[in-house]
Amino acid sequence: SYGRAYLLTAGQFADVAAQEMHRVPDTDLDLTGLWANGHAVLGPGRYERLLVVGELGGSPVVTFTASWTQDDVERNAPVAAYLKTMAVGLREGHNLDDAAVVDYLYARPGVSPPWTRAGLTTALGIRSEA
Repeated sequence: SYGRAYLLTAGQFADVAAQEMHRVPDTDLDLTGLWANGHAVLGPGRYERLLVVGELGGSPVVTFTASWTQDDVERNAPVAAYLKTMAVGLREGHNLDDAAVVDYLYARPGVSPPWTRAGLTTALGIRSEA
């Protein structure tokens, strides 16, 4: 899998995480448990499970996710705007061409189905099928 990392302060991470948790991003998160255990659950909602998944350049790599598994919930197809955002990241961060972007996204769970390869290509603004 491809990924993209950003070097954030704890406060910046707290702001992004709070927004994803549908909280008001006005206070820092208590990351004590995260640093001590490598994970922390801040509540029952989506994106309220924090995980340290590695280290990059001497800094911890931290992400947030749901506390449940993908088998526990019904999948929602990504909307075109979200697919475009991922496509930009794949092009900029990994130098993928249009064909490789379409192949990668099309193979992701939840994209196909319901997206067709032609529909995905069109949604990404690619003139001919990659």
